[in-house]
Amino acid sequence: MTLCFTPALVGQYESKLLVTYDTGEQVPVNIIAEGVDVPIQLERPSLRMAPTFIDTVSEKRIKIFNRSEIVSHFEFVKSESFGDMFQIEPMSGDVWPNSDFEVNVKFAPLVCDR
Repeated sequence: MTLCFTPALVGQYESKLLVTYDTGEQVPVNIIAEGVDVPIQLERPSLRMAPTFIDTVSEKRIKIFNRSEIVSHFEFVKSESFGDMFQIEPMSGDVWPNSDFEVNVKFAPLVCDR
């Protein structure tokens, strides 16, 4: 018998399973598991771009660190307030266990807000 545990949230989980043998005998089994947070983090909490002229591009790289033993998938979701001034490449991907992944961020202002 194989049980698969895929928690949706961090926390303690408990369930009961009833195993029925060919003989008709039934045995209750308590299943206790814990969902834990994966140690994935960005290199820093914010990224300050250099002052950039309109119609030019400023670029910076930022790393995603995976300090776990499993492959972790990431996906950036653009905020509606960013418009088309910011570009992130790649927008999604996988970070292998105990490694980091570099992401390129571009800032290309189209208008001046001042």
